[in-house]
Amino acid sequence: MFPKGFQITVKSVIAEDNCAAVEAESIGEIAVGKIYNQTYHYLFVVEDGKRTQHQEYLDTYHLKERMVDDFAEALLSSSSQP
Repeated sequence: MFPKGFQITVKSVIAEDNCAAVEAESIGEIAVGKIYNQTYHYLFVVEDGKRTQHQEYLDTYHLKERMVDDFAEALLSSSSQP
């Protein structure tokens, strides 16, 4: 899916009590040549030294554009070639 690699960079972390919030950004070129650049927010809850909850938030519209629409378009255009 990411033939040239995929990088995630942590932008900030805030922790209080047993919760941690992480803001991160990813970037990578997908197989059809377009850039996938996503922003994430993660929420972790830890109890007794173990992660008990994990929530992930991201731009689902951008995910759909790059991972569904762009791949579908590439498949359709390649199947219409003689």
